[in-house]
Amino acid sequence: MPDGVTEGRNADLTLPRFDRDFACRPILDPAASLLTTASPKIVDTVRVAGEVVVADGRSTRIDVAALTAELAALSS
Repeated sequence: MPDGVTEGRNADLTLPRFDRDFACRPILDPAASLLTTASPKIVDTVRVAGEVVVADGRSTRIDVAALTAELAALSS
């Protein structure tokens, strides 16, 4: 993106938390850690077109408890 991230523009952004996965430690080179040892556990926040779709590692769009109950009902 030539102009970077600026207010008012749509952007998709993922913010990692390397402290959530011991495989990423020690963090001597964040880019190398992200590419070679990171797992989905490190995803903290995801914004898509300005909307937060993952916060604190959890989806803001899916009610996990309700989905789990629905799936459990299907299997019984």
